[in-house]
Order: sequence, then structure tokens, then C-alpha cells
Amino acid sequence: MEEERRWFEHGTKAGMRYLVARVDDKVVGGASIHPQTDKRAHFAEFGISIREGYRNAGIGSALTAELIEIAKQREFEILQLSVCATNKRALHVYKKCGFKEGGRLTRDIKFFDGTYSDTVLMQLSLTEI
Repeated sequence: MEEERRWFEHGTKAGMRYLVARVDDKVVGGASIHPQTDKRAHFAEFGISIREGYRNAGIGSALTAELIEIAKQREFEILQLSVCATNKRALHVYKKCGFKEGGRLTRDIKFFDGTYSDTVLMQLSLTEI
């Protein structure tokens, strides 16, 4: 969350939308959509982060649903994201919200213990929902 705060404070792209989740006045998560430009202006990138200890409480699903509605209102055609293949909770939420796997980057992430994970590339077509 500290990294998210620094990123947010140091500026964002024009047109970006960022939502913050609070529990008892404590920031426990955030989600954003980042518009693309030029030939990819029909796309928005989607990202989300939930603080450890607050996962599996519906916060990620609520943030995702809200940003999907914002993206539809802004007339984006496609939301895209990337997620670590080992993040089963996130994969479940994204699939439940209609995101489909579009590809993989194999051994894209290397953990401190020396193990690897793929990155799963996912998309949601907003024109089909």
C-alpha cells in the first residue's frame, strides 16, 4: 500500500480514475483504470491492490465492479490487466467479473526464494456485457 500511495502522489496519467477502499477510516485497497492513447484509445488498463488481512472480504469484487461501470460510462471497449498466475484469489475475482485470459508471459516474475510465476494477461470486452 505504501508503494501505491507514493505512485498516486507522484502523478498519474490524464483521464485516469482511482478508487480507494476504506475500512474504519483506514485505507485498505485501491483500484485504477488508465486510459491508453492513439490507436489503443479504446482500451483502459486496470489495476487493483488490497492490503493483506482485508482480502477475501469482497473489497476487490466491489472495486472491480465499480471500475467496470466507470469504464462503460467512459465508453471504453476493453479493460485489460495482468496478474501473477499464483494469485488464485485475484484470478477468481477477475473471472467472476467476466475477464478472459488472453495470453501468458512465462516465468515473468521471479520471487525472492528463486521460484518463478507466469503473468496472466486478461481482458474484459465492455461491448459484450
